[in-house]
Amino acid sequence: MIADVSALPIGRQVVLPGHFDVPVVLEAARPLGQGFECRVRLPDGTLDEAVISKDEAIGLAGGVAAVNDELPPADPDQLRLLVESARIRLAYAHDRQFAVSLSGIRTLPHQIEAVYMKMLPQPRLRFLLADDPGAGKTIMAGLLIKEMKLREAIERVLILCPAPLTIQWQDEMLRWFGESFELIDSARDKQSLVNPWAKETQIVASLDYAKQDDVRERVWQQRWDLLIIDEAHKCSAYTKRSSSRGDEAEKTKRYQLAEHLTAEANHVVLLTATPHHGDDDRFAHFVRLLDPDLFPEPHRLADKAGELRREILQLGPDCPWALRRLKEDLKDLNGRRLFPDRHAHSIAFKLNREEYELYKAVTAYINQFLPQASGRRKASVALARTVFQRRLASSTSAIFESMRRRLEKQKQILEELENLPPAQRARRLAQIQGRAIDAEQDEDDLDEVERDQLVDETTAALELDQLRTEVAALVELVARARRVRDQADEGTDSKLSALRACLARAEFKELNDGRGKLLIFTEHRDTLNHLKHHLDRWGFTICEIHGGMNPHERKNAQDQFRSACQVCVATEAAGEGINLQFCRLMINYDLPWNPTRLEQRLGLIHRIGQERDVHAFNFIAAESDEGQPVIEGRILERLLEKLEQMRTVLADRVFDVIGEVLSLNDVNLPEMLREAANDPRRLQEYLDRIEKVDPKLLLQYEQATGIALARANVDFSGFQRANVEAEERRLMPRYVEDQFIKACAEIGLRVEARADGL
Repeated sequence: MIADVSALPIGRQVVLPGHFDVPVVLEAARPLGQGFECRVRLPDGTLDEAVISKDEAIGLAGGVAAVNDELPPADPDQLRLLVESARIRLAYAHDRQFAVSLSGIRTLPHQIEAVYMKMLPQPRLRFLLADDPGAGKTIMAGLLIKEMKLREAIERVLILCPAPLTIQWQDEMLRWFGESFELIDSARDKQSLVNPWAKETQIVASLDYAKQDDVRERVWQQRWDLLIIDEAHKCSAYTKRSSSRGDEAEKTKRYQLAEHLTAEANHVVLLTATPHHGDDDRFAHFVRLLDPDLFPEPHRLADKAGELRREILQLGPDCPWALRRLKEDLKDLNGRRLFPDRHAHSIAFKLNREEYELYKAVTAYINQFLPQASGRRKASVALARTVFQRRLASSTSAIFESMRRRLEKQKQILEELENLPPAQRARRLAQIQGRAIDAEQDEDDLDEVERDQLVDETTAALELDQLRTEVAALVELVARARRVRDQADEGTDSKLSALRACLARAEFKELNDGRGKLLIFTEHRDTLNHLKHHLDRWGFTICEIHGGMNPHERKNAQDQFRSACQVCVATEAAGEGINLQFCRLMINYDLPWNPTRLEQRLGLIHRIGQERDVHAFNFIAAESDEGQPVIEGRILERLLEKLEQMRTVLADRVFDVIGEVLSLNDVNLPEMLREAANDPRRLQEYLDRIEKVDPKLLLQYEQATGIALARANVDFSGFQRANVEAEERRLMPRYVEDQFIKACAEIGLRVEARADGL
């Protein structure tokens, strides 16, 4: 037994296994129970303490654990593993495009330019990426996330996007970049015992969910290293004019959420294909999300704010805040165009007598029982009018099913009210009428189930007798719609006849030998089922994609379309997050009232990877067999004609910017179509307004706001030189594989080769 401390090798270098993994110098010790408390100095000069047992003390006193200054040589294989592991960990410092090496994507020059030349070099990133649809903004965001994580510059990432895109973001981040994001929605939030916004480090969420009063406070409380907002133009604000008080900014809840988050986040990226909608004031508020200190408040500085903003954005290709590339500018590694040409064809057909009589009857019903309203009921009534008008144009099956569902719901409401005491009836009716929709949401932001529920319950009736009158009118209307719908099976449906004639055109010959694929877009599930039934009878192999399918089912349907089916029938809800560049033929069986939806639909097939010219066929009924006008059809027909005329000014861009062009010319298409149905006498006035649309206003506006000057073109010679250098510095996959297998063997991890050999 050691009696005192003097027997220990004080001042000498010793090894204390189980306490320190490196040799240490024993500086002092004092008895503690059966052992000793030792103070030691580590190789880096810091002091530490350890309690050693009696046996360890005997070993030290006997010199068993004492060491010489010369340590035994390390195992060369282990040393090699250590050094090479450090080399892989620091590869990003030598390979400027290390995330490209790690991801499963084929990057393109414009994507490399945006991530590695524009965004990554900035110490505090505030950036607006405003490329055209289909340019791969999601891929660029994923590359940025991966590179910043490799540099240990970020840890907590928040992605906000429209609800239909949340699944796509989650899927692509995991599939291409190996980054797992937690999707937080209402169901996930309510089931959590702890705050998921604080617990998770990488989150995807819906913009409209995160903006809610009981949610946004929890989002704001967190620190976010990187904030990405997709479809960021939906975060809007405008200047509210006041004669009695000073002008002030009126901000939507989406804008308030984004404003608070962008102020606190270390890095911010805003993604949108439409950075402006022809409204200079809203655009001025929008760019303030990038940096409120840099971009002035338009409601305080008036015209001076626009001048300052233009000076900031006038840096053109060197602009550090914004980048905008049009489809015409985008090329592959060899300098060839990425996007082939697009061709639009209008397929006009005429309604037969029975169909036109149904059109007039439904329009009269809408004007009588759903007159345009004001106040709290304005949005819900406008939605109901829009839905019925669009389904009337979609198919006889869609309007029949819509009217049948509304009849059932209105009967339920009538029965409920009749069973209530008279004193409670007025209160209950007012309660039904008072149901409001989210004013910030477009009709297309709602899924079809939500839309049907809102439409079926909307009523303008103020008394029970009015409701009884409406129910009686619906009974007659449903019977008439059923008779017209049943004619489709007899071959007298004019729209179906036009479809069959269209499929006989030369462009569709490739469907017969299995080479071609056709995507048919409709806005309603009822029409989708209607089309499937008849296409099947005509001998086509069919699949469907709609909003009621979960992501796994949609992916399977997409694969089925690629490998086995000639035709895919899809609803608007399926237009989010699917890529169908193996298909080049598209039919818009229903034309959307939101003009930007035309480009979004076309973007599913006209995107990176499409190698052949794309053809889109737009179906439209502008009149009856007897020459009587279909109001909505006439307006949409004139719009399509105007699009063709605008090609001389805007070339192929016309499909991408139609929404902005109409806005700059003060044309609100959905509102125009609703008003035209209410007052057909103004039809010529609306047609003249569309005819006067001037596409040059868009070019002038982009120059005036500075957004056109943020447009950049890739330096291909510089890119190719940088790409060669990156290839030279890149760690070869075979080398990384060899290192990984040897490391697994060292730690006892079993490795099996993949069945596909990768």
